[in-house]
This record gives sequence, structure tokens and C-alpha cells, in this order.
Amino acid sequence: MNRSEAGALRSSPNFRCEAGGAAIRICTPLDSRDLITMIVESLVGLSLVLNVSLENRTAFTAAPLAIPELSIRQKETNLLPVIQRATDCIVHQVFADPRYGSAQPAEVNDLIIDSIPACAAPVRAMIEAHDKLYGRGSGEAFLLGPYLDVLPSAIIKQAGVKIP
Repeated sequence: MNRSEAGALRSSPNFRCEAGGAAIRICTPLDSRDLITMIVESLVGLSLVLNVSLENRTAFTAAPLAIPELSIRQKETNLLPVIQRATDCIVHQVFADPRYGSAQPAEVNDLIIDSIPACAAPVRAMIEAHDKLYGRGSGEAFLLGPYLDVLPSAIIKQAGVKIP
């Protein structure tokens, strides 16, 4: 076999070439079983590499920080002072509003909304603390959901209490 024939066999998909004794190339024809075996071996190797790369990727995104999990009681204990500061600010702003004296209970919502810009820092701190404890996005959901649902009745109940 001359060099051009060996080069053609090496590049042909129907032959397998390997080094033999004294670095002599041996080229043998492949049957369909050999072709299927090569394809299966390649696919198995690819699937192993893909599984390892995906496992490592999800491991890093699932737990980027090693923060121990807090109990619900510990989370509430950490969150309550921040909620109290935001609530105190909003209550103080609502009571300081000149419209509050003549406001009906249904109009308290408007006073609350108007007080939010003045209390942006404590409200933002409450949202961020909630996000840190319960996960990203939970703070805003808490503010717009349960917090604002209870806040008007809390302000109306505190109407008799003087806020300094």
C-alpha cells in the first residue's frame, strides 16, 4: 500500500487505522457493528461530560453562599424590627398629614400611598430584609400583599395613640 492509498484509507469513514508494530499503520475495513460501537461510545462519553458539567452548574447556582437556614421564628425575629420601623414611619407621616383629621376610614389608603415616598428608606430596608430571609422578590410581594392589607386597619386602631 502506497502513501496516497494509506492517506485515503485514514480519512475514509469505512476504515479504521491504527499503529502496529514498528509504527506501521494497519488499516482494516469497519463493519456496521464497529460503526455502531463507535457512535455509542461517543454518545456515552458525551452524556457523561454533559451530566458532570450540568451538575456543577446547578450546584453553584443553587447555593452560592453558605448561610445556615434559619427557622421561621428566627426569620420573624430578624424581620420584625425592620417592619416596625417602616410602619412607624408610615403611621407618623399619615398622622402628620393635615387631611388625616377629616379623613374617613376609606381615605386612609390614599394617605398611606402619599406617605410612602417620605418613608422610602425604611420601606426599602423592609423589602431587602424580607428578600434576604425568604428569597428574592418576596419582599415586594410581602409589601404589596399582607403588609398593605393590614396597614390601614393598624393605622385606624392607632388613631387614639399619640405618635411623637
